[in-house]
Amino acid sequence: MSWINSLLKTYDRNESDKTSELTPICHMQQKVQIEITLDQYGNFLEADRVPQEDELTIIPCTEESAGRSGTRPLPHPLVDKLQYIAGDFLDFYKPSKDTDHDNKVALRAKYLETLENWVGASGHPSLRSILNYTKKNTTLHDLVSAGTIFLIEDDGSISPKWAGTKSTTSPISGFVRWKVELPGNPNVKTWLDETLYRSWISFYVSSMPQDGLCQVTGKKASLSRIHPKSINRNQANAKLISSNDNTNFTYRGRFISAKEAYGISYEASQKVHAALKWLIQRQGLVSGSSVYLCWSIDDNPIPVLFETAFGFIESEAIHDTGQAMAKELTNAILGYKANISSDDQVVIMSLENATPGRLSITYFQELPTGEYIDRVNKWQNETSWLHSYLWKKQGDKYVINPFYGPPSPYDIIECSLGFGKNISDSLKYHNLNRIVRCIVDGTPLPVDLMFSCFNRAKNRSGLTANQFSRALTISCSLIRKYYKDYHKEDFEMGLDVNRSTRSYLYGRLLALAQNIESWALFEAKEDRLTNAERYLHEFSVHPYTTWKTIELSLRPYLDRLKGKASWHQGQINEVMSLFDSEDFTLNTPLEPEFLLAYHCQLMELQKRVEEKSKAKKDLDNNKIDQQSEE
Repeated sequence: MSWINSLLKTYDRNESDKTSELTPICHMQQKVQIEITLDQYGNFLEADRVPQEDELTIIPCTEESAGRSGTRPLPHPLVDKLQYIAGDFLDFYKPSKDTDHDNKVALRAKYLETLENWVGASGHPSLRSILNYTKKNTTLHDLVSAGTIFLIEDDGSISPKWAGTKSTTSPISGFVRWKVELPGNPNVKTWLDETLYRSWISFYVSSMPQDGLCQVTGKKASLSRIHPKSINRNQANAKLISSNDNTNFTYRGRFISAKEAYGISYEASQKVHAALKWLIQRQGLVSGSSVYLCWSIDDNPIPVLFETAFGFIESEAIHDTGQAMAKELTNAILGYKANISSDDQVVIMSLENATPGRLSITYFQELPTGEYIDRVNKWQNETSWLHSYLWKKQGDKYVINPFYGPPSPYDIIECSLGFGKNISDSLKYHNLNRIVRCIVDGTPLPVDLMFSCFNRAKNRSGLTANQFSRALTISCSLIRKYYKDYHKEDFEMGLDVNRSTRSYLYGRLLALAQNIESWALFEAKEDRLTNAERYLHEFSVHPYTTWKTIELSLRPYLDRLKGKASWHQGQINEVMSLFDSEDFTLNTPLEPEFLLAYHCQLMELQKRVEEKSKAKKDLDNNKIDQQSEE
């Protein structure tokens, strides 16, 4: 299925859902600044400045007005700028040229003509009230009297600024929407009136000629000549489809007319673009001129690519080996799959501005929802790790919120390119494309991303505590995936005491040394990096010689702890006994797995501390209970 068919199907399946907020065909979204209230006879009652948070309004439009530009932009049928609606606009605005004056008169007449034809075809009472009012040519006088618009005292022209707001738009270009008080219905908001939606759609579509074959639906229909723009609000003028350029080379040289190049009916084009705008506004990942989308055509819940795949799984027993996480993941998968139909599809799509006026599709993939969930689950299982860099509010303070899951693509990108750096949107987008292909298409993890994160984590002295925590666990996630893709090895999310590779054992030694020194520093109430942390990079490059330095520096800390670290010393001796003698004295750089061992050993040591603390607490509670019984 093509991207057009996917979006068309998405629109049709979600159109009836009142909560979807899909824009009806023959309509568009526009920011509106002024709201005028009329009675049933078209008499002015009041006017208000629309709050900025409520400006976005659905308005009826024609094919030409939706893409209007140039010196004579055609009016919208009902809601539009003051220059179209206000018959007294020229009383307060002095055009610089005679042609400008003539254009405004002609466009005002066109607005009235369209509105009169619509009223004549539908007889809708709200429309008749609005038409009667606009014919009185008092709109700007009423707005000035109501204090909605102010005049410049010197020449009586419209003030270029709104009173009391920071809006960057000018009242001269302000849009007007309508409320009508009808008998039995005193508050008709025309922009929310579905009877008006249907009335305009019926009137406008019936006036269009059936002049071609729609290559999307296969039916004879009125073909769209001007396709909508403003798909991505960051690039308002960019279009996905354009074939109305008859002077350059959009289709010339291959076809006689634009219809021969590609014929899409007006209705299909409207639905496709409305669905795409809706998806971008609701769930698109927008970065500058780039957009990433992932959606279910039936609008079923699916795992999101751009966050941790199934959200993330908080764990109270955060130092287990991942069995609890695996169970939670299985339940999550079953939950996602429970409500999907056999024909439901998931679409992944990325768009980027090729030029300011052109939007291009740089990636498109459509999968059965079940297969998509399986692919995301595979990524989840192969990159999940225990992370501790997110925070949550607890009472009046924020605390670390450990979770199991994969890092989000943006976390990976930031870690690989540098924390806090001003990374260009194009570079983010390029790397996001690579990660999404890895998740959705199952391609191997880009090796440079893993090594960039790995090298970032080794530079401990150049990172804050939170940055190091992020870099360490993100690196572990990617290293785990790297070994799975390129070496067919599965690393569990826990310490493997039976693994005796040189890099793994050296990673364990470094963690044990760090734990001893950090314990001694804590006892002495000193706050600084340990030698193990400071020498992390040197250790990864020259482990044998650096270990001798770190081991010698441990002596004063062991003495300070006065035998309390004898278990740790025994663990160091035990790990060293697992080395092959030649491996231990080898001074070549360590493989990335040393970082896995380093973090796993630290987690195991933390788990031991928590277990001892819990056992002591339980013992104290038992003593209190016994004393209370006595």
